[in-house]
Amino acid sequence: LDIPIDVSMVERVEILTPSMLLSRGIVAFCGAVNIVVSESYGDRLRAELSAGSHGTAKVSLLATKSTGMWSHTAAASYGRSDGYMENTDYRMGNVYLQSVRRGERGSWQFQIGGQMKDYGSQAFYSVSYPDQFESTRTLTASVQNITKLGTCRIESTLYGRAHSDRFELFRGAPEKYPFNYHKTDVLGANLNFRADTRLGQTAFGAEARPERIISTNLGEKRADPRGVYVCGLDRTAFNLFLEHHIVLGRLSASAGLTTVYKTGNKEGICLFPGIDANFRITDAVRLYASYNTSYRMPTFTI
Repeated sequence: LDIPIDVSMVERVEILTPSMLLSRGIVAFCGAVNIVVSESYGDRLRAELSAGSHGTAKVSLLATKSTGMWSHTAAASYGRSDGYMENTDYRMGNVYLQSVRRGERGSWQFQIGGQMKDYGSQAFYSVSYPDQFESTRTLTASVQNITKLGTCRIESTLYGRAHSDRFELFRGAPEKYPFNYHKTDVLGANLNFRADTRLGQTAFGAEARPERIISTNLGEKRADPRGVYVCGLDRTAFNLFLEHHIVLGRLSASAGLTTVYKTGNKEGICLFPGIDANFRITDAVRLYASYNTSYRMPTFTI
């Protein structure tokens, strides 16, 4: 994946169903995979070095430091290989920084990471053109604040992602077929409010997500082409959501509604409701039913 973390940093992986995604943003569709990075509240330094056949090697460093209510993590890794067969070589580097501040009234989290990846994608997209190659660069950053006010919780997030890739249908041979170049920029901001009352838990929130691509062949023709980037597209999506969750003895149920508006969308504002129920027959047996509708905003690149 084009995410700038090493697998050794992963604390757990959560599988989220559609009914759990209203507050997760406007690009989640049939579910989501939430990768949680470890937050260590101690001081440690870990170094790892490995090597294997076919010129495979990897080095990684991880350092954590705690200062009062703050916890800091810095990690870097680099790996490479000549590949077990033709055109399966790769080289990949990751850099990641995270700072977390936790207090009685909430928390702050800052993270930034970068990745470079070059790899031979032997017959990955098509066996008709096996000698394919791809080079990607990714930069991602976010700031999140969680504030607790009694039984209420306010969560706000700012995030951004810049990604570029070069795809070669014939590796190192642009004379056979021109290389494809793409650059995408995503910015986003969301605000979620959650409250616990005698009637259950109520949550509502909003998100705005502008996106842009410049490309050799995706989007519309640019009025101001820049080198190979002769095409491009800009769009912004807005999302509002409302959900309520109740627990009545062995029965728990939730219902929600999300609205999506995307600039340039001829359909205007779209509504997507969802409902699910969970009945605990015994501690080991549960009956679960759900109905959900959702929205998938088409990606610029696969």
